[in-house]
Amino acid sequence: MSIMTAVGIGVSLLGAAQSASAAKKAERLALEGGALSQAASYANAADAEALGALNAAAITGAAENNAAMTLEMGYANAQAITDATLHNVKMYAIQSNETIKQHVREERWMAGDIRAVLSGSGVMVNGGSPMAYLQATVKAGIQERDFMQRRDALTMIGMAEDGLRQSMLTRKEADLSASVMRSNAALQAQVTIAEATAQANAMRRQGDISKQVGVANAQAAYYGGMSNAIGAIGSAARYAGSAYSSWKASSASTPSYNFAGSSYSQGVAAGTYTYGNPHAG
Repeated sequence: MSIMTAVGIGVSLLGAAQSASAAKKAERLALEGGALSQAASYANAADAEALGALNAAAITGAAENNAAMTLEMGYANAQAITDATLHNVKMYAIQSNETIKQHVREERWMAGDIRAVLSGSGVMVNGGSPMAYLQATVKAGIQERDFMQRRDALTMIGMAEDGLRQSMLTRKEADLSASVMRSNAALQAQVTIAEATAQANAMRRQGDISKQVGVANAQAAYYGGMSNAIGAIGSAARYAGSAYSSWKASSASTPSYNFAGSSYSQGVAAGTYTYGNPHAG
């Protein structure tokens, strides 16, 4: 076997060993890379879900604060309307009472003036037409006061009803606004969570795909390396076969050596030895 042949066999075997080792290392790295990608995707998915939950909580919390503020302002406005209405009714009642009192005073002054004028003229006012005129004047004053009292009472009732209606509408508006805020926030929170969940699921699917790609790459790297190793072993085998053929050819051309009383020859059948008398029969 020549030195070059031995070197070729050694290099081929070394290449086969290195290819096998590199294949195993590449397989391990591909598997580790796929697993790390999957773990990172799952971690990102968990973060996305957590962030979605935080955003949803922030949305509902802000909406609850706004709803509470709306209710508080609405109820305060309603109470202010009620208080203002009661104040206006009371002021109108005071004004009405003062108007009635003023009317009574004017009536008495008018009756006194009638008595004074008639008495000064020598007419008796305790009977007859003067008395009838005085009574009619007083009766008209009483009727006017009755009308004024009924009018003022109806006016104050209308004021109270309008104030109460406006107060109730203000409260109802606040309640509806707060309810709509809460409903919209709940819907928005659900959408936020759904989006976060969908994003997290996509990340997990991507992680699973990365892991499968890592497995496929690992298998490809392993089989590719093993194929290279097998090729290197084949090269070594070809080197060995060539060396064997060369040795066989050189053995076939080796000359015979004769000794006294015996002969030694090396023929085509390598390793065959013949002993004996060359002159025998």
